[in-house]
Amino acid sequence: MSPEAHQPTEQAVPAYLHGALRKYGFARRGQSFCKDTLAFAADGRWLLLSEEVGARGQQDYSRDLGRPGLWKTIRGGTPPRRVFELPAWAVAGPGEENNLDSESGPALFPSLLDWALETRLGHPPADWQPPAADLVRAWIPPGGLTVLTRGHLCQVESLLGADRWALRAPIVRQLSDALPEPRSRALADLAAEAQQHWAMVRVGVSDDTNPAALLAEVDFTGAPHCELLFSAGLNVLGHVVAWLAETASVLSDPSIEIASLAAGGDPKP
Repeated sequence: MSPEAHQPTEQAVPAYLHGALRKYGFARRGQSFCKDTLAFAADGRWLLLSEEVGARGQQDYSRDLGRPGLWKTIRGGTPPRRVFELPAWAVAGPGEENNLDSESGPALFPSLLDWALETRLGHPPADWQPPAADLVRAWIPPGGLTVLTRGHLCQVESLLGADRWALRAPIVRQLSDALPEPRSRALADLAAEAQQHWAMVRVGVSDDTNPAALLAEVDFTGAPHCELLFSAGLNVLGHVVAWLAETASVLSDPSIEIASLAAGGDPKP
């Protein structure tokens, strides 16, 4: 199953989700459902909540890293949007609601919707508790936190605490304060492209590390304890690291000459 998102394949929202969406105040509009400024749609194998940046006073979050949940800003369209992407295969389907195998099976859709709506406001659901550390460790396959691609080794961090549950991968561990502006701009554009292209993952420059670093993360804070959801996030994070590592390494190293950037332009593919 591909972790890529934002494919031009909008489909009708599955019928078994209609009842829950209506209970939460969403109304059908064409193939999607809407509530105030929020839209809920199906896109390939993904379920998407989205809203325009700035809608109904929502802040334009220029920095998404470290915030609870999967909300992130996508700037590729006009106007920019905030999106929250769920893997459809991690959502309990018809007839599965009463036969769920605890944390190893799919999650109930209302619990996922609660997670999205609460973290949209900047906090997890009030009664949320993180999963047990032993449970999370059991979900990680041997070597699952190590990504080796084209000579670049990345160790994914599993972050688990009373108010945080996330996976975080350092793409570039140290960004020079003296990085020329054209390179910084190219690196920011690369991060924005990755954030738009890949589901669930946020990519950006950290503001809580010294020195600054380019990071990718999937934040499950507030999520139901669901192995399918966690595995999807771990899988896509590995793809993002492989997709970014080589180019980001070159852009962040001033000793490697890039003629177009030296002239102040954009890097050539």
